[in-house]
Amino acid sequence: MMEKEKPAISILLPSYRGADILAKQLGGLLQFMQHRFTNFEIIIIDDGSNDAGKTREVCTQFGVKYLFLSENKGKGAAIRTGMAAARAPVVLFTDVDIPFEYETIASFYQLIFEKQYDLVVGDRTHPQSEYFASISPLRKWGSHLFYFLVSKVFTKGLPDTQCGIKAFKSAVGKTLFRQSTIDGFAFDVEILSLAALKGYVSIGLPVRLRNKELSTVRMMYHGLGMLGDLISIAWRLKTGYYLKPEMPHEKNTFEKK
Repeated sequence: MMEKEKPAISILLPSYRGADILAKQLGGLLQFMQHRFTNFEIIIIDDGSNDAGKTREVCTQFGVKYLFLSENKGKGAAIRTGMAAARAPVVLFTDVDIPFEYETIASFYQLIFEKQYDLVVGDRTHPQSEYFASISPLRKWGSHLFYFLVSKVFTKGLPDTQCGIKAFKSAVGKTLFRQSTIDGFAFDVEILSLAALKGYVSIGLPVRLRNKELSTVRMMYHGLGMLGDLISIAWRLKTGYYLKPEMPHEKNTFEKK
């Protein structure tokens, strides 16, 4: 990474007590990025881990940027912080365990930089995706129920809001996260609902697992919090809270590839 030059892509990795996972995963990610990109930045956003500096030490060891939140606010807050700090024209976030194949990053970048999509989202329900065979039946059932409800109420047909990899044109991502209010796991629903309102052009791509150490979402515990956040988003959509004049509101277009 060459800090003096503007990076082509910013990779955001939110982390809560993820020092050990980062220590295992950053080497492979850096090797891929150095092979595929001349210049890039990786930003770790430490969501108040309180781990005696372990996450900071790992970031220093691998030479990646480190941001710290003084308290544990949630994944949405962490990515909002990272988005504000990102310097590249394309900004991508994924989970700290880098769950999907590295080539997904290059594919997402290409569609934004060359094809000029406003945002690209991973879609685990895509026929070409390889995901659900690797998770428990309970989680699979809960995920499909969540997708159905959210796509009908919030995101105008977008099936998979919660896939842990998304990329944005920088200006688009900064606009969306600047207007966002949800700090927890439902932040994706809010971001994609805002994108639909603003008429941003998006595309969904299949994803394939490379790492089966799946996320820290616990269906019952986090599900209750997400339900409350979904009610808040629905209320804001109904009352016009999100209709701010920063960008023109045009017809939203979503595609699968």
